[in-house]
Amino acid sequence: MKLAGKLLNTCAELGASKTMASGLFKRTITGDAVSAHETGMPLMTFRPIAMHVFASNELPGFEGGLEPAVARRLLVVPFNRTIPTEERVADIGKRVG
Repeated sequence: MKLAGKLLNTCAELGASKTMASGLFKRTITGDAVSAHETGMPLMTFRPIAMHVFASNELPGFEGGLEPAVARRLLVVPFNRTIPTEERVADIGKRVG
């Protein structure tokens, strides 16, 4: 329900050791109708419209394989460079937070 009406969904770590259940993930990524509820509230159906940004050290597995409808909506942006010690900015998180 927390995705209803949201424009951006971010996740700091997917966890590569777990396989993603493709049914709900696919419906969320493709904008198909999703049913959900808050605790103690009635079930509601909505279409997710958010852009999804996930961080991960490795790509997760997909239950049943990666379906074409999901694959064409994914863009993997690798960050392969290790920042040399002399270029690192101390406490950078405090500056951008």
